[in-house]
Amino acid sequence: MNLFGRILLPVEGSQSAMAIVQDVIELAREENSDLLLVAIIDESIRDMLARYTHRSPEAVQQDLEDSEQRYLRHVAQLAQQAGVPVKTTLRVGVAHHEVLAEARESDATCIVLGRSGEHGLRGLMMGRILRQIITASHCPVLVLDGAE
Repeated sequence: MNLFGRILLPVEGSQSAMAIVQDVIELAREENSDLLLVAIIDESIRDMLARYTHRSPEAVQQDLEDSEQRYLRHVAQLAQQAGVPVKTTLRVGVAHHEVLAEARESDATCIVLGRSGEHGLRGLMMGRILRQIITASHCPVLVLDGAE
């Protein structure tokens, strides 16, 4: 079994994440891998945004879905231009649960995650999600440093 046969890459639109996306596309090209892109709309973040913007969770979710779909299309286009077979998925739920579920459902052979250079609450949250995925994954997890 090829470790990099089906690479699952959870994506989000930060600057450090784009550097990781480019590295993973290159890895997938070199290893002749399929790339599985997943974007997650975290329900707790959606609900928090709804409270702070005084909008309905449904309206906020629609905006988030539109934004995530645009980003998925952009990243998929980059992969296609590099000759990498790509599939995109958008999921809603708790981030680490959704990444793990997608990995199982898509028969991923490897999950690639980025470790950000974020500090404060966002850094703590991202680190917690990363640890939860690493400890519960059915397949190997490769962590790349996205801090630049």
